[in-house]
Amino acid sequence: MWQVVRDWLLNTVFPDTCCGCSTLGSLLCPACQNTVEFVLKPPRVPEQAADLDSVTILTAFDELSHKLVVTYKYSSVIGVGAVMAHLIAEHAQLPKIDVLTAVPLHPSKESDRGFNQAAVIAQHLNTALDLPYTALLTRKRTGTRQATLKKQQRWQHNMAVFSIPPQQASACVGKHIGLVDDVFTTGATLQACAHQLKKAGAASVHGICFTHGQ
Repeated sequence: MWQVVRDWLLNTVFPDTCCGCSTLGSLLCPACQNTVEFVLKPPRVPEQAADLDSVTILTAFDELSHKLVVTYKYSSVIGVGAVMAHLIAEHAQLPKIDVLTAVPLHPSKESDRGFNQAAVIAQHLNTALDLPYTALLTRKRTGTRQATLKKQQRWQHNMAVFSIPPQQASACVGKHIGLVDDVFTTGATLQACAHQLKKAGAASVHGICFTHGQ
């Protein structure tokens, strides 16, 4: 009951504003939703991403997608994660998936931000697609921000960052896993996570991202 009252108060005092056009009422108004530029062909998986069986990227990195990502990650508007998940569930053509998981943040980074943006999207997809969600991976160190690294450095940096706790390994065996992140850049992060999932026995790993970066 308190959560309902709290959400009502927040929406009354700080009503949702469209990330695209700033009109009041929702984080993505119907008019802006109709302008979303979807990626029509699945992207080619980079050669270095040997453990990724496929990647689904929903939108082109246009002005609207950029605004959604910035509002979500850097203004901490957690509701944008639900918007992204809704669009993925409605419009993406996903391969066979048994279980969803998300690219993890380091605990200190997640504490600073207040949430893991990839996990929020995955949890909403869990409901929208009626697929189980499990936090399979952990991030062992914070490291350097991906945006500051050159392309080849990202591949080298990420391979030592992620792991799977022993108690989670059995949940990977024989599973077709949907690995969720908000933005696809080089594929280095997804590959590093997929490598650990495959080592733990996953049958296949499929990246699922809202948009791609530059």
